[in-house]
Amino acid sequence: MHVINNNWLEVRVYAWINDQRTRLGNVATANEAIFTLPRAIADHPDLRFLIDPIGSNVTHLTHRVLVGPGATIHITVENNLRFTSVIVR
Repeated sequence: MHVINNNWLEVRVYAWINDQRTRLGNVATANEAIFTLPRAIADHPDLRFLIDPIGSNVTHLTHRVLVGPGATIHITVENNLRFTSVIVR
């Protein structure tokens, strides 16, 4: 999973499954990070991602993401979290 953070704040990234979150890590402002998802998370049909800017009370929960074997998830976090994008390749 590749995350690009264009937000003014550092963000915490979580996998979100059935209203439970698993922390994947942080991405600093104007930086990018790569996370490896455990198979149990990547294969789950209700997989979403929660983006939580540190120091803000606003978060963003993505739509459901279906991931196949060998796929890469690309998330680009924007200043306006509503414009955050998720692409699976």
